Amino acid sequence: FEIDKGLSKQLLEYSLSTGESGDRMPRSWTLLGSKDRKKWETLDERTTRKAWGPQESRKFKIQSTDSYRYFQMKFYEGFDNILRIYEIEMNFLNPYIKKS
Repeated sequence: FEIDKGLSKQLLEYSLSTGESGDRMPRSWTLLGSKDRKKWETLDERTTRKAWGPQESRKFKIQSTDSYRYFQMKFYEGFDNILRIYEIEMNFLNPYIKKS
């Protein structure tokens, strides 16, 4: 899937969450960012061997400090033949909050 944030933003972290069953969560995926929808950069790549539990959330930090307008997530395989992600949350840097 693809997200257009409207303005370029720095992604700090994202999380994936299961619902009542973790059997349908992904086993491997890639998160990409783009400034122009033409050139895509890999922001995170994951492969997990650990099965997901019910009502579980996992957070993943992003190392890049660049800002992107467009984001894509590509899922490659799951623990089951059906892929079902209950929630995807993306946390961005808020430029209006000063760090102390």
